[in-house]
Amino acid sequence: MIPFKYLGYDVEIKGPISPLTSEVKFTFKNATDDNTHILKLNTSKDKLYHNVINKIKNSIRARLLYLQQQRD
Repeated sequence: MIPFKYLGYDVEIKGPISPLTSEVKFTFKNATDDNTHILKLNTSKDKLYHNVINKIKNSIRARLLYLQQQRD
């Protein structure tokens, strides 16, 4: 998969996204924060490429919100 950047994180998807895929492993990291997640793909809509990317972006936004709440 093609790596991309989102909100300061370098995102890398490991493995293919296809109708036969049931889970996708992805990592997102920056200079101070390194995360690895496994995304479960249950429905055929979940397995569409743009929906996978949106779920990854939601995970990154949730991580940033968590880190902000820890600082406050």
